[in-house]
Amino acid sequence: MKKAYRASSQSNNAKIIPLEIEKSPNDRRKYRAIKLENGIKCLLCCDAYSGDGEQAPDPKKITNEQDDKLAAAALCVGIGSFCDPVEVPGLAHFMEHMVFMGSEKYPEENAFDVFIKRNGGSTNAHTEYEHTTFFFDVMPNKFREALDRFSQFFISPLFREHSIDREIEAIDNEFQMALPTERCRKEQLFCLMANKGHPISKFMWGNHKTLRDIPAKREINVHKALKDFHSTFYSAGHMTVCLQAKYSLDVLQKWAIECFSLIPNNNKPKPSFNHLPPPYDTDEFRKLYKYVPAKNVHMLEVTWALPCMIEHYKTKPLYYISWLIGHEGEGSLLSYLKKKLWATGISTWGGSYGAWEHNSTGAIFYITIALTEDGLTHMHGVMLALFSYIAMLKSQGPCLEVFRQIKTIQQNDFNLQDDGDPCEHVEMLSEAMQYYSLKDIITGDQLMRTYNPDIISSCINMLTATDCNICLGSRSFASACDLTEVWCGTKYSCNKIGQDIIEKWQNVKPHKDFHFPDKNPFIATDFRIRVPDSPDTGLPVLISQTNFSCSYYKKDNLYLMPRGYIMVMIRSPVVGDSSKNMALLDLWMLILNDVLSEKAYGATAAQLAFSINATFSGIEIKLRGFNHQLPLLFQLIVDTIDNMKGHVEESLFIAKKEQLLRSYYNFFFKPAKLNNDIRLSILQDPFISCVWRRQILPNLTLKDLHNFQKSYFDQVYFEMLFVGNLRAAEAKEMEAYICRKLGRSKPFNPKDRIYQRVRELPNNETFCRVLNFNKEDQNCVITNYYQHGPANLKDSVTNELLVNCMEEPCFDILRTREQLGYQVFVTDRVTSGALGFSVTVNSMATKFDMIKLDSRIEMFLREVIKLLSKMSSKEFKNQVSSLVTVKRINEDSHMGEEAERYWAEIVTGALKFDRLNKELETMQKLNLNDVISWLTDHVLPQGSHRRKLSIQVTQRSPLNNETKISNNYQNRIVNGVKIVTDALKMRRTDIRDDHDRNRSDSKVKNTSTAKNSLGSGPKNVDIGPITEQLLSSEDSDDYNKDKVYELTFLPIREINENKVILNIHKFKEKLNLYPVLKIL
Repeated sequence: MKKAYRASSQSNNAKIIPLEIEKSPNDRRKYRAIKLENGIKCLLCCDAYSGDGEQAPDPKKITNEQDDKLAAAALCVGIGSFCDPVEVPGLAHFMEHMVFMGSEKYPEENAFDVFIKRNGGSTNAHTEYEHTTFFFDVMPNKFREALDRFSQFFISPLFREHSIDREIEAIDNEFQMALPTERCRKEQLFCLMANKGHPISKFMWGNHKTLRDIPAKREINVHKALKDFHSTFYSAGHMTVCLQAKYSLDVLQKWAIECFSLIPNNNKPKPSFNHLPPPYDTDEFRKLYKYVPAKNVHMLEVTWALPCMIEHYKTKPLYYISWLIGHEGEGSLLSYLKKKLWATGISTWGGSYGAWEHNSTGAIFYITIALTEDGLTHMHGVMLALFSYIAMLKSQGPCLEVFRQIKTIQQNDFNLQDDGDPCEHVEMLSEAMQYYSLKDIITGDQLMRTYNPDIISSCINMLTATDCNICLGSRSFASACDLTEVWCGTKYSCNKIGQDIIEKWQNVKPHKDFHFPDKNPFIATDFRIRVPDSPDTGLPVLISQTNFSCSYYKKDNLYLMPRGYIMVMIRSPVVGDSSKNMALLDLWMLILNDVLSEKAYGATAAQLAFSINATFSGIEIKLRGFNHQLPLLFQLIVDTIDNMKGHVEESLFIAKKEQLLRSYYNFFFKPAKLNNDIRLSILQDPFISCVWRRQILPNLTLKDLHNFQKSYFDQVYFEMLFVGNLRAAEAKEMEAYICRKLGRSKPFNPKDRIYQRVRELPNNETFCRVLNFNKEDQNCVITNYYQHGPANLKDSVTNELLVNCMEEPCFDILRTREQLGYQVFVTDRVTSGALGFSVTVNSMATKFDMIKLDSRIEMFLREVIKLLSKMSSKEFKNQVSSLVTVKRINEDSHMGEEAERYWAEIVTGALKFDRLNKELETMQKLNLNDVISWLTDHVLPQGSHRRKLSIQVTQRSPLNNETKISNNYQNRIVNGVKIVTDALKMRRTDIRDDHDRNRSDSKVKNTSTAKNSLGSGPKNVDIGPITEQLLSSEDSDDYNKDKVYELTFLPIREINENKVILNIHKFKEKLNLYPVLKIL
């Protein structure tokens, strides 16, 4: 029997590779490169830089309490989907999944995930065209054992046949979730245009058809194909490894040799594809493709197929061109198109190597323009403007000053970058080792070094009208698109571009308004660390309070970086008055961001960032970046707000109103977004749903907006936070400036502010089922929310610890074992101060009905009670210790997280800036019975706190086992809400074995794709920056800007009608309203 995992058979030798790695002056890590005897190149990163950085801790003596950062490792295999066999598309992606399903030494399927999650870490992997990367992080004292478990996947993976069907379902679920995304559909359209003998023409996702159904018909053994693929391509000679931890380089080298030396090397050469002809030198390219997009936007994408540019990575010619064409300031292409009201945004690509856009066989350079309806009508005018701008670039030639400006911005950011996330760092380095020299593995993808005007000119000259391909997307093309892409089902048509049109584009002259960007005043030149001008308290302090404002200040004394963070909330009592006012505020912020996108683009280009969003509390402004020019950006934003009051042009108002109508539409057409929106509509009071805001928006006028702007500033109150390399005097000056400019009326007493409060759910359980608006999206979402209500600090940490204990079983049971959906997660929720937790499953309406999903969530929670009851006191102590350690490590991994944590305390009014320390103290006092009692009280039918709300967003026309809607249904409207009056006909299916801790409802923990354990997961937006939702997916065959879209509530035959919500407003009227809640 093969025992490849035995340590006795390993080699203890490795060759140290001379290394002069170019790194940031702020990077205090030590690096060493070695090559193992089996051919694996390893990069070792010593993270121990306490003191002089020479001494690393003894691995035998390190404890959790000494950890200040997670250890991380990544392994990159230099093969990807290009190596898929023709007869089994998607096999490389399938291999990525199957590798994790057990090894000879650790045969249990989920053992690695369990180990990593129980020790504060996360694990993930992804497959690209020419590489596949696996990575994880974990607490340092468990790093050696984690490395052994991890390496065994590549030494002796099991590839059990009984695991294959389940993982094929996981692959299929992943693909179905990606179907509504534009990137997935666009990639498959480009496959149609490629040379049929080129690997880029293949379907590389994989699904149940390519991995199960078709191979079965052709008598192809997928299990054998999987093992053959592994033995052929997963060879040590194709692998690069990166380890990072706070151990010495010698210790890391020893562990790398011990763990990775036994990975076999078949001595076969790494697959190469650069000998292939250009992938898009075909009759199908250089055409006009009209298609029906997944999202409700008008999108123009102009594409050129260029040679591979990896050898020019020090010049980055495509990035230079992309930076100019994508510029949004004065003299830019977008500035011109926006003045014409033809476009709302532009994006270009000229960046990283390794993605589908740039591989060894060629590069795709694209320019994507988000069009207005008028822009769609004037598409040829937009194209003329584009080629006029390109003509300007050609006539002017490469500009050394522009290159230097880009280089300076990149270098400033590189020189002063923080350490970043260890897992992301090792992932990036392991991949960079596949493509760059060791000296340039850090800088290769980040910095422009060498000005080469010849290669830049050569690339610009390739952007011709004769060689471009055009993809024009709009839902209005639905009837004209007579072709269907086979994998994603995208409707499209293909037409030749007329020679007369090409000649007009080719011969257009540079427009007089087009020019290179002016000198950028926002580029920082002063990077000194400021001398404090106030006492160091370690926490934010109130430095100013007036009738109009209050300001909190925290001078950075931890990161010692020349960066700053500024947060502002402009409160007004008119915000939450009505749907009309919330819609007007959204519209105002959309217009404001549009104006600032040009005025402040220099700041954005110089690595300063800002966001301005409409929230229930008011206008929220956030700024961050190098502190030197941050006050200049602050003043520009304040001045723009001041100058806009009552001065919005009618044409801009109409264009942005149309954009916001689509943004709302796109928002609630995503099942997950709609699910969250409905839950908050039921719980919070007041809460203005996006569906309701969209209903009022068509009737709003420019006069309404001007009146609202005036009334908004009749009473305002400014709350502000300044964190970082800023002086208190600077903070006070900025506070005085905004009050002088915008606070010129009577003040708004913050004690009179309108708080969002929460409704107390009925005892036992309540259900709300609605139809998904998107007929084409087969995804459905169920969230079972369990409300606790008012809570103290002990309740809060008990709830958090419970969720932490449930994360790994949630992934293992609901996803891995039962395959209910690709994305499943538990969430620790604080909704306007009310505590609770939820379990969410993103599933397929064609595979599971909602009754089954709900029952499986309930059974999962009862199973968790059993698991907790069997947990030993030692295991529980380790669970608590793990969570405490990771919270301490991850809570403020960079200055921005610290600032966001303090800001949450201010906007909620809790002001408990030392919350983290108090939570850690309280958590360590908990016992296992506290957690078990908490769960049983909220989950079991007899529980004293069982108040369950099940939100279910299902498909309109589900197939197979899902809800069937009878032809005899009669719909009616009750109080503006559509109700399906007849009962649903459903049938059950057998169950087969087939942030911050001042949490708001906007931050959740996730155990989905990334398999995160203790870190923060994806953000669910409450009211949120709706103006940023332009590219959300939706179905819009029947889109009509004048149509009133309404929720369709469904009765549930299996549930008592008294427990089913058919009208949110009527349901809420019966509920008690909690007082204003804060967890203190």
